[in-house]
Amino acid sequence: MKYRIKTLLIVALVALPWILSGCSGSTSSGTSLNLTGLWRIQPTVTSSTVTYVPINATFRQSGKTVDSTRFLEEFPAGVVPCSPPAPPMVPFLSGTVLGNTFSGTVTAPNWTATFSVSGDSTLLTGSFSIEYHSGICSPRIDVGRVTLSKF
Repeated sequence: MKYRIKTLLIVALVALPWILSGCSGSTSSGTSLNLTGLWRIQPTVTSSTVTYVPINATFRQSGKTVDSTRFLEEFPAGVVPCSPPAPPMVPFLSGTVLGNTFSGTVTAPNWTATFSVSGDSTLLTGSFSIEYHSGICSPRIDVGRVTLSKF
């Protein structure tokens, strides 16, 4: 009987990390989000003279690392961009996934933005901060909310 209890205890201790890891919803890389694909980014700032426009971006993900292969801001007629796209320096997004949170930076010629969003692989919401360091919109810092929706 003593041998049976000892064996059962060893099996339980060995299985415990495996059982607990199944509760997190994360893969072995620590990510539960799959962000590869086409996304619609909708920034919202309520107290700014700068117009924030929707963005279509294509992300690629490798493990915890995400970057953009395409980043297209949709400017309506009459809106002058703070940082007009000037290839090869169009806005570029890079970030990291940890569990259900995606955080990172978007860099453009005249501004740099940081963001942190959470959710699932189809809808993420959170906040961002953007600093205009040159150009017609500078100097200024805006903060706001952002929603990312997968197409």
